[in-house]
Amino acid sequence: MAGIRAATTARTFVVGWVARSRVPAQATTDGGAQFESGLWQHLSALLGCLSHRTTSYHLQGNSMVERSACPDISDDADFLHYKMYADCVLYRLVQTVSDVTGMPRERVMHSLGQHFLPFAVEIGFGDIIHGIGQTFETFLQNIDYLHWYLMSTAFAGTQSPSFRPELVGREGEALALNYYSRRDCCTGIVTGLLQAVARNIFSINIKISTVSVHKEMVSNRPMVHVIFRITQHPIGMPRISLNWMKEWPESVQLVKKRTHTRGDGLAVGGKLFGRIHPYHIVFDRRLTILQTGAGLGAQIPETQLEGARLDHVFCMTWPEVTLSVANIERFSNLVFQLEYRKVTRSGKRFFCLKGSIVGMAAASDGAPLELTDAPLFLYLGSPLARSVRDLERMALKISDIPSHDSTRDLILLKDQRGIEFDVMQQLEKTTSELAGTATALQKEMRRTDELLHSMIPPLVAVKLKRNEPVQETFDEVTILFSDVVTFTQIAASCTPVQVVQLLNQLYTYFDQLTEHNNVYKVETIGDAYMVVGGCPEVNSEHAALVATQAHQMIRGAGHVLVPTTDKQVQIRVGMHTGPVVAGIVGVKMPRYCLFGDTVNTASRMESHGLSGHVHISHCTYTCLRSNPRFFFERRGQIPVKGKGMMSTYFVHEVQPSEPVELAPVAPAYIQYKSKSRPLVIVPHRHHPFSGVCLLM
Repeated sequence: MAGIRAATTARTFVVGWVARSRVPAQATTDGGAQFESGLWQHLSALLGCLSHRTTSYHLQGNSMVERSACPDISDDADFLHYKMYADCVLYRLVQTVSDVTGMPRERVMHSLGQHFLPFAVEIGFGDIIHGIGQTFETFLQNIDYLHWYLMSTAFAGTQSPSFRPELVGREGEALALNYYSRRDCCTGIVTGLLQAVARNIFSINIKISTVSVHKEMVSNRPMVHVIFRITQHPIGMPRISLNWMKEWPESVQLVKKRTHTRGDGLAVGGKLFGRIHPYHIVFDRRLTILQTGAGLGAQIPETQLEGARLDHVFCMTWPEVTLSVANIERFSNLVFQLEYRKVTRSGKRFFCLKGSIVGMAAASDGAPLELTDAPLFLYLGSPLARSVRDLERMALKISDIPSHDSTRDLILLKDQRGIEFDVMQQLEKTTSELAGTATALQKEMRRTDELLHSMIPPLVAVKLKRNEPVQETFDEVTILFSDVVTFTQIAASCTPVQVVQLLNQLYTYFDQLTEHNNVYKVETIGDAYMVVGGCPEVNSEHAALVATQAHQMIRGAGHVLVPTTDKQVQIRVGMHTGPVVAGIVGVKMPRYCLFGDTVNTASRMESHGLSGHVHISHCTYTCLRSNPRFFFERRGQIPVKGKGMMSTYFVHEVQPSEPVELAPVAPAYIQYKSKSRPLVIVPHRHHPFSGVCLLM
């Protein structure tokens, strides 16, 4: 699709695709993967169009409106992959698809979720998605970490959801997936996306059913909590357990190390553990801090005070909820960000940690526990630093981070990856800007060509661009001249502005008639109007076309009124047929001109004609006499200045030609009334104006 005008609606695009797809009507409501795939490809093309416009648009209701009218969307005219947009853009697009296709809104969201996976793979996230987990269960357990990573790098500020799977049933034959989100209408996208992941990444076919949906107030903010039950679909693919683990072949024997039990005495001392994990925190269910790592104690002395509470020293910045045991259990799969801020005499102190929380028992117990059963919690954290500058804000050095902590590598790679990411963003933005510039350039080129073609015939303009000669001889053309009867008296009785308005209205109608009759307007001089047929495009019907033009001009002039007298404008027309030489002369203000005696004779036919008549020479009569659409009135021999005696005729139409639909001139130049011949205005759906003029 080449472009989108401001009045174009998303509904029009969807309806157009449905009509072109030739899918039975019931397919839009009863299903069909092929239909939905094509539909979302069509909508992707719609968004692609939006990203290549110099004026950008967004969805408002069912219509595309300029982005400048919506504060949620900037005026950079781009729909970029690495830029966030308001949720309402998606919601309104989905609603429009539902309204047009008849598919339920939830079905549309489900289809969108299924097609989001190949889209994410296409824009470069395929390797990350494939590398999240060995099984579908571990994928769900770690998808929150992917969200956290994207939120902390490419999509800062994203309101990401949370997923917490649990095996249910006697043999773990099903998964109960706890889904938390600030958005209360995206469950359809989630189910479609999970089915696509299971099918395309883990080669299993799953069935998802909704167990419960309810809203919870988390930190005084509403959050939807949906519990899904996920089982393997019995039809389609081989049955593979959802919690499938790798099984080694019998030929491979693993050397099993001796396991240690509680009584074996294998333990890690608190000081050693504190050096290995210098930023860990052990706390109980009342959030009382029981133990910290050496590094954290040195940076934040408040953690060493007797009875210090975790929620008094830190605030939780991710997830954006209150730091409490209930929220820790609710979002157990998330990466927890804890932030310390304090204003001292020496200035502001800032420290931020990221890490996971696991449940633990007393010191004598070695196995980790579920969070809901654990009396103690262990926060395995590390400084949240993505660059050396972040370390400086926290008064840290790279040496303060344990050597086994990948944060070291991330900090060292940050600058390089940051530069690459910035380049990628800038490249995408530049590509979109170049596409918009190319579109704008093409638009300006079309406008330039239209302006050039209004002065020079298109065929001649092409020759000029090719540096080819444009002078050409035509053996036979028909030339028309017209002028306004008593124009001198009209000009004397009107103001200059009124004269210009009158001629503008008159000649604008004449110009539109030339386009309709396939003849070429040569020029206007004062009240004289010159037209030629058969040049520059050769046409054997040139005389008939010009004669039709002449009669329509006479009828059209009757709808134009003299401003001072309110009388109809009358014109006289003369025509002659013969050879001419045509070409462009001069450099400044170039015009396509005709040369030869035929031009002079046609002018004489006009000057010796009568008001409201088409006066033609014998040569034109010879070309027209076999045409049944015209009949002739012999005028006889008349003296013609510079030509002597000539035999001339008046030509009439047997039946007036069909009324021509013409766009009205600007309202300031038109008087839509006439006492004797009213101007008829009718609606015309193909024309940009609200009405058209019928020259009756």
